[in-house]
Amino acid sequence: MAARIAALACESGMDVTLAGRPSAHMAKLGHSLGVPCRTARLDNPRQLDAMLVGVQTVVNTAGPFTYTAPALMRACLRNGCNYLDLSNEAATFLDAWTLRQAAEKAGMAVVPGAGFGTAAAECLAAHVSARIHDPITLNIVRTSSHQAHTSGVKATMLELLITPGAGVRDGLWSARGFKTATFDLPEGRRTAIPIAVGDCFAAAKTTGIRNVTVYASTGVDPIVARIGIPIIRRLGGLGAPGLRRQPHNGNAAGARGPEPVHLWAQATDTHGGTATARIRGDNGGEATAQIALQAIRQIHISNPATVLTVGKLIGPKSILDLPGITITDL
Repeated sequence: MAARIAALACESGMDVTLAGRPSAHMAKLGHSLGVPCRTARLDNPRQLDAMLVGVQTVVNTAGPFTYTAPALMRACLRNGCNYLDLSNEAATFLDAWTLRQAAEKAGMAVVPGAGFGTAAAECLAAHVSARIHDPITLNIVRTSSHQAHTSGVKATMLELLITPGAGVRDGLWSARGFKTATFDLPEGRRTAIPIAVGDCFAAAKTTGIRNVTVYASTGVDPIVARIGIPIIRRLGGLGAPGLRRQPHNGNAAGARGPEPVHLWAQATDTHGGTATARIRGDNGGEATAQIALQAIRQIHISNPATVLTVGKLIGPKSILDLPGITITDL
């Protein structure tokens, strides 16, 4: 993902510098794009400060972001750099919002989740909430058919799996009372597992709906899911094949071809009325790169000095102008 965003930025005429831990892959990518590379360790503030000299905007593509975002966000605050990332962990969003006053004082923007997942959730949430009067509840179900193809994405997915479900209740972030559910989706009745993702936080911010939950759909039997998922979460994901709880380079290779990504959402009003829709992205990876580039451009145009969601920055429906993204009422 870092390679595609860097390539798009270069094509747009931006001055690009690659940054991260020392690696042959980054050096090779920098050579192929004809851009400089800088290196630093996340646990070394002096190295991070040196890496950010002269930098206007940082785009963090290295997950899991619960490990990489805290140090990078604060380094950007110290150095007056705008910060964007591709996170979807709720913890990253919650941490970012604690920095709002500092971002305003520093005159910089902090935008967690500047990729397809969050932008699509905000777009879909705005769409269904506009179709009914006074929505009070919003459920979003991720029905993506794609699999994790890079080590960074795999690690992020594990973080989401082993973290207890959470969401917005009565306008506040909460980790209590979220249980496995079933929904009648276009592909049939599916089990849905509540996950603590930034999509949920962002959708609530965009719409003002006071009760928002995001789920991941699965073909697992509901009873098995209700018993098995709490056990996996208590064990902290130990033994999950091919996944490790540690930082990974967001430049990791291994992506296969584009695969569609789906999100389903239903808003409910005070009288029990509902509005339901689905958003599809034919190539979530390419959409993420394009959305990140839109976010960079908008920051450079409007210079917001605060913490905000990508939907608030570029407009919740702007991603519908990208090729391969469609929204359908159900």
